[in-house]
Amino acid sequence: MNGRAYKFRTKVISDYAGNTSAYSADSPVVKIDTTQPVPGNVSSSIANNANLLATNSQNFVYTAVVNG
Repeated sequence: MNGRAYKFRTKVISDYAGNTSAYSADSPVVKIDTTQPVPGNVSSSIANNANLLATNSQNFVYTAVVNG
């Protein structure tokens, strides 16, 4: 499945300023596709909202590429 995009709910728990990994209890470790917009009322890309995501405990629906 490497390189294919999937959508699922997950929670960012890592330092988004330097790490593109995220974790969910029922999902594999993924690499976020930073070309996709952040869901909700944030219009900038995931990469441009590192501080927001690193400190936000909400669950978001991401388009992610399975890493491995």
